[in-house]
Order: sequence, then structure tokens, then C-alpha cells
Amino acid sequence: MYVIVGCNHWIGYHLANKLLDEGSSVIGLDSDKAQEQQDLVLFFGRNSAFEHVQSVTELYKQHKKEKFEAIFQLFQVDNKKQFEKFDAKKWFQLQIEDSIDQAKQVELPLLYGEWMPREKDGFYKSETFYSFSSKEFQRDGVYIGDFVEALIQLSKSNHAQETISFKPLRKDVQPNREEKNTIYIRESLPLEQRFKKLQQHYKQFSSLYP
Repeated sequence: MYVIVGCNHWIGYHLANKLLDEGSSVIGLDSDKAQEQQDLVLFFGRNSAFEHVQSVTELYKQHKKEKFEAIFQLFQVDNKKQFEKFDAKKWFQLQIEDSIDQAKQVELPLLYGEWMPREKDGFYKSETFYSFSSKEFQRDGVYIGDFVEALIQLSKSNHAQETISFKPLRKDVQPNREEKNTIYIRESLPLEQRFKKLQQHYKQFSSLYP
């Protein structure tokens, strides 16, 4: 069983969706910081392997004796002391400043994919706008599906580094073997093909994007 803190965030949605597709049980904990994407949780409504909770207290009452396979935390929680009591084989915090001792820190790459907050010609990350035609996006963009697959595989491994970063592995990029805390992600589709599919999805469902 897995816990995702921020299942109503677009990254949390893709992570939960991948785990459910693999046959895993998932508990999704909402975050008030991603209210604009609450509708994403509705996609899991009929899946009996998905449980939705709205607070750390609710999660603790129902699962305080559970040993989780992994906890993926996209947001800080209000009740940190209670949250730290959970037992998990692996614990990952995705760029969270208020860290937990037992958690590995994941530095997010330049992610893109379905349901991400975006404009017609690009998107923001940490208040910086990245155009889809920019060199930065062409060089550093990582598709969300490839990222969550790599993150899930990491949760099943014995990777010892406390801080982990992800980078795309492309023909023109040679991995640095000395970067032991870096995981290179191989693209499941070339960026050009993936981006074309993304644009088709955005055109079809633009009214549902934040």
C-alpha cells in the first residue's frame, strides 16, 4: 500500500494512476494548495484500490498500524509530528523545505505532461516561464509518465543517496558517472512525438486544465 500526499496535484494524479495500473493499493491525501485540480481525484472514484482521505488525522486513525511500501509527499502537512509516526519502507519528499529525517529528498526535473498547469505556448516552474520552443525545454523536459515510472522503480530499489535528482537521457546527452545522486530517465517516446500527443490532449480537454 502506498500513500500520496497531494493526490489532487497533477503530479500526484499521475503517480497514483501508475501505481493503480500496476495493481497497487493507494491512499490519496489531499492538499489545500492544489484545490484547483480537485477534479483529478474523481478519476479514481470507482477504483476499489484507491482510498481518499482529507487529513493526516483521518489517515492516522484508519492506518496507524499499517506498514506502507512508500510515502510520496508533494506538500507539507499541518500535523507533522503525527505524520512522522507512520511506518514506511521508503519515504520520498518532492522538493519540500520542511524535511522529515527518514525521507529522501527528490529534486524535480522540468516536468511536463497531461493536466499540468500551463499556457498555450508554455508553463511556469518556480515562477520561471518555459516556452515549449525554448532550448531549456528541449534539453531538460521530462515527460511525467517517464518520471513517475522511474520514481516508483526507485522506491523498490536500495538506492542509498539521501538527495536524488532526475535528468533526461537523450542521444546528445552523456550521463556523468560521478553524479551518484542523479538518475537518468530514458524517454519512452521522443520529445517531438510526446509533445504532439500532449497538444492533442490539451486541445481536447483544455476546459479541464487549471
